[in-house]
Amino acid sequence: MKKLYYITSFLMVSLLLTGFSCDKYAKAGQLAKDFAATVLVAQQLEIQAYNSGYVQPASHVVVQTKFSQLADAGVKLDQAINQAHNAQGAKAQINIAASLLSDLSNNQITGIKDEKTRLAVQAAIVSCQAILDNIAAFAQ
Repeated sequence: MKKLYYITSFLMVSLLLTGFSCDKYAKAGQLAKDFAATVLVAQQLEIQAYNSGYVQPASHVVVQTKFSQLADAGVKLDQAINQAHNAQGAKAQINIAASLLSDLSNNQITGIKDEKTRLAVQAAIVSCQAILDNIAAFAQ
């Protein structure tokens, strides 16, 4: 439950800090960094579940592949926002990341046997989605 608290706290602080920047690319850029950090938290939670025996090896490989793809989308999202200031490129990466998050949430993490761990990973994924939604709002 502490993990869930930390994730929720991280998300709330991230969302509050976005109000202090005056440039939409700066706001979206900070959110892109928050997205990457939250993806990392979700990935580490799943790895801990695997190491504790709550995730089968085959499921772990699939989930980690999705997290790798999500990380790649996050890097491209960060580049589109912070380097290229390209709203269209950012929107494309947001769509890719949203699809991967949906697949993780609806299909992949269902194999985590421990309910508390599954809920913690789910909370991190929901936080990632909330951050993406905020980035999308700035990209318009």
